[in-house]
Amino acid sequence: MKNYDDIVTDMKNYVIANMKGDEDGNNKVTSFHEGSVLLTLIESFANELEYIEIDIENALKKRLIDYLFSYFKFTRKAGTKATISVKFYRDEPATSQINIPAGTVLENGDGLKFVTGETVTFPIGSTETCALSCLAYDIGTEYNIEKVKKDTEEETIEENRKILSFVVVRNGVDGVELLEEGKGGSNTESDDSYYERFSQMLSGFAASTKTGLINAIEEIDTLKRVKLSEAAEEEANGVDAENTQFTVYALNHSNDLTDVEITRITEIVEEYKSCGLRYKVKKPELVEIEPIHIKILDYDTKQGQSPLKKQIINAIQEKLDSLGIGESWSYLDIVEILQANESIYNFAINSDDSDKGTKTLLAVGTMLTCRPNEIFVKNESENAVSLEFPL
Repeated sequence: MKNYDDIVTDMKNYVIANMKGDEDGNNKVTSFHEGSVLLTLIESFANELEYIEIDIENALKKRLIDYLFSYFKFTRKAGTKATISVKFYRDEPATSQINIPAGTVLENGDGLKFVTGETVTFPIGSTETCALSCLAYDIGTEYNIEKVKKDTEEETIEENRKILSFVVVRNGVDGVELLEEGKGGSNTESDDSYYERFSQMLSGFAASTKTGLINAIEEIDTLKRVKLSEAAEEEANGVDAENTQFTVYALNHSNDLTDVEITRITEIVEEYKSCGLRYKVKKPELVEIEPIHIKILDYDTKQGQSPLKKQIINAIQEKLDSLGIGESWSYLDIVEILQANESIYNFAINSDDSDKGTKTLLAVGTMLTCRPNEIFVKNESENAVSLEFPL
């Protein structure tokens, strides 16, 4: 790529060579005076050309890098959305039940927005609702908003009632209090970190061996999930590494791992691994999702209950099928599934007190954490997902 000075020189030479002047050779350009109109035009045009070349070069580099990374199935770490816990309050006890629907939007002083994932109520005689989780509108560490801690409990409550407000004022509600600060918000991985991680992956065991090994195992078409977990990751999460350097976890489409598949994986590992490394091939432990009770409070009746029920259950199943080994599951995953369905206007999850006494339910705000040797799967019981519609 040419720089600014090279472009200016080439343009000057072009003008000198091609501007012949009149028949007698008069007015032929042979030099350029500083500040002349012609030189100013050339310099302005050269400046723009340099920027265009830089943009093209950067775009080309990025495309080539992304293409290279995709070959290794190496992806940039996506950002995550933070969650907070809040409750709503009134200055006076409620004289009638007041509902605050799921999907209510809250905003802090910096314009960061959060959405409630559950319908909550002020019972008669109450001045506050129960705690509920809210999900950030967007990814980013800036959504990990902090609580204010003061000398006394009253001062602390007062300050934390100033942090958030309603985007749309709700009748009968005086405000909202931040109970737990934002957690889990992260930014999309930066270019520098992305490239550095890839560079590390191409050097030593954690690089070509690991990537090539996983890619080769994934070629076994009966498998749906593969993960290589190194001993340090195992031990850090309370899993016995069993005197090995790494473990290969694999699962087929029937949520099982056959002896034939284990033999095939072992053959591939032996071909790819470095000499002397100890390993095991194992099926991950299956962790069934707790039963989920969903109340559809308001929906498009033209859709019909039966098709809508099928859509919800299928969407939850697709989400579970997409989870990887060691990937966690959250109550807010269900909230996002329901909010994505345009036919559902309002809903509640596991809010029926009668359910809580008879079943172990996925609680509001619960984050179910997977260890490296576990994978979440659908609960196959009859009431794994129960749906209730308004009468």
